[in-house]
Amino acid sequence: MKAEKYKKNCKGCELSENSEDAQNPGGIIQLKGNWILNHYRGSEGFLGWLALQSGKCGKQLSDLKESESMALGPNIQDIEINLRKYWESHFPKDPMERMYVLYFAEYSLHFHLIARPKSIRELTLCRKACSGYSEIQSEPVKIEAWNMPLATKCRGFPPEYNIWNDGKINKAMVSPLMDWLRERLEQN
Repeated sequence: MKAEKYKKNCKGCELSENSEDAQNPGGIIQLKGNWILNHYRGSEGFLGWLALQSGKCGKQLSDLKESESMALGPNIQDIEINLRKYWESHFPKDPMERMYVLYFAEYSLHFHLIARPKSIRELTLCRKACSGYSEIQSEPVKIEAWNMPLATKCRGFPPEYNIWNDGKINKAMVSPLMDWLRERLEQN
């Protein structure tokens, strides 16, 4: 997919431009309304943490065309439905309980769509992991929406969701999920 307008030094445009490379395993999925979906590659990310972004380099929701705005909700719903089906098929003993939707417009309008299986909700952050998050934390903290980025720091984080291997994303873990979603979501 080509973003409508590429800007130099824009990470969102860079993702749109590079459909599949070492930095974007699993490639991108083109969705209705000029939206694209890719697997998030931040160091706190894990299997099922996706990024949904506009195909244009816009900073606000108000910058979207009507067709892009109208497609946003249905795209998020379709992604959640199919992410749940993937989890049912591949991790039947660990159902996906939630898909968090977080909106950011720092470098380019995008949403983080984060699958939260039951096993991740049941994790508890140890005090050491929390110290950078809240200096006054004295009790263990359960994993919930606002502290999801800390989940991978927990003891007992499920290895089947850890996409990182020696500082690199394990493409063999990410690609099957993205291929599954691509078959069900991609617009021709």
